[in-house]
Amino acid sequence: MAEKQIFEEIISPEVKAQTIRDNCDEIIEKYSFMRKFSDEEIDEYKTELSENSIELDTLKTELDELRKEFKNKMNPKTERLKFLLKCLREKAVAVTDEVYVLKSDTEYCIYNSEGELLSARLLKPSEKQKTLRMALRDGTNN
Repeated sequence: MAEKQIFEEIISPEVKAQTIRDNCDEIIEKYSFMRKFSDEEIDEYKTELSENSIELDTLKTELDELRKEFKNKMNPKTERLKFLLKCLREKAVAVTDEVYVLKSDTEYCIYNSEGELLSARLLKPSEKQKTLRMALRDGTNN
């Protein structure tokens, strides 16, 4: 059965390596294996891990703050972009303005201040009663 440790009596790492080299049957140049850590190395890794975790958490907090800042800068642009896309898609924009209703014998028409027809429909039965203005516009004296 193979020994777990050889040349334990040799204290110097350089001398131990040279002794093993001198007594071996073959040297394999590129052999991968897992080397166990010493207690000191484990402590160093734990310390580095905790320091790295703290630094990473600080950076993540900074990143979150920068994201919020950029999001706040981008929100007006994003909202404007949505508005512009909607306007271009619909080829119109919603406005609230004063409009003018003109009734004829059969139609109810809504015009804007520029004289553009916005909407037209047939008069409802309750709207068919002639007004003085409608009579003057039509030129009738009935």
